[in-house]
This record gives sequence, C-alpha cells and structure tokens, in this order.
Amino acid sequence: MDFYQNLMKKEKEAIEESKKKKLKEVELWSRSQREEERMSIEKYAAEKADSEMDKIAESIKQKHESELRDKEMLSSAQDYYTSKMSKLMEARRNLWEEKKQAFLTQQMDKLKEKIIGTADSEL
Repeated sequence: MDFYQNLMKKEKEAIEESKKKKLKEVELWSRSQREEERMSIEKYAAEKADSEMDKIAESIKQKHESELRDKEMLSSAQDYYTSKMSKLMEARRNLWEEKKQAFLTQQMDKLKEKIIGTADSEL
C-alpha cells in the first residue's frame, strides 16, 4: 500500500512540476509578446509620430477655419435679420400710430357731436 501511495505522490508531483514548467513557458511567452509589442509601438512612434502630429495639427486648423467661416456667415445673417426686423417694426409702429390717430379722431368726433347735441338741446 505504501508503494502505491508513494507512486501516486510521485505522479502528482510530476504533474505539478509539469504545470509549473508550462506556466513559466506561458509567462515567458507573454513577456516576449509584450516586449515585441512595445518595440513595435516605439518603432512606429519614431517613424510616424511627426507625420501623425502634422495630420492632427492640420485637422485642427481646418476645423478652426471652418468654424470661423460659419461664425462670419452667422454674423452677416444676424445683421440682415436685425435690419429686416427693424424695418418691419418701423412699419408696424407707423401702422399703430395711424390707427391710434384714427381712433382718437373718431372718439373726438363722437364727443364733439355729443357736446353739440347737448348744447342744441339746452338752447
């Protein structure tokens, strides 16, 4: 019985040792992968960084110019809108004054007729 237990114990230890070796191999492989990726990224950055930064700067410049053009167009539209609204308001103000004057004249005529009617009846 001891013989079989020792044999089983040795087999378990061999399996554990095999697992540890595989784990080390995987860790070494993943480390080498990370190192290769890091070197690739550094190489790409060294080769392409300036051109990428130039592209980004050009993109920012184009966006700024586009926003500036939009702002100028909106500014001229605002001037047109303000001018148009002031003309419309002036026309409405003139119409209001005319109607107000017509109403006052009508009310004064009614009052005048009433006063004249009262004066005629008293005489």
